[in-house]
Amino acid sequence: MSLPDPAVAPPAPSSVPRGVDPRGPRFGAGLTAVLLVVVLLLDGPGALVALAAVVAGFLLGTVRGVQGTWQG
Repeated sequence: MSLPDPAVAPPAPSSVPRGVDPRGPRFGAGLTAVLLVVVLLLDGPGALVALAAVVAGFLLGTVRGVQGTWQG
């Protein structure tokens, strides 16, 4: 029976951080674009609600990072 060669170390587990799913930013960009078009088409309170949703999404991204938003 042979012993393992101490000079050959087993491969280290990958320490690459988990990335962002590429579908997330596309969905988020589409949703943001639709909401901004709604802002342009509506007037009054409806436009403010849609604009507030866009601002809330950007605020979440600032506070929690990309993974914490609808883009993540």
